[in-house]
Amino acid sequence: MSIKEKSIDLIGEALKNIDKRDREFLLNVAPKNYWSKIIKTREILTLHYIDIDLYFLL
Repeated sequence: MSIKEKSIDLIGEALKNIDKRDREFLLNVAPKNYWSKIIKTREILTLHYIDIDLYFLL
């Protein structure tokens, strides 16, 4: 796993855990749509639902 992939994994997992425990905290910073896109991107990359070339993503 590259550094970029690992970073997305860590950030997405942290956001997912914060969302479970204190959703209002995230909603005070940005709309739910913003956070859910980051979390879903993490799931796609780390769970390998599709083969993505990270160069084109970032």
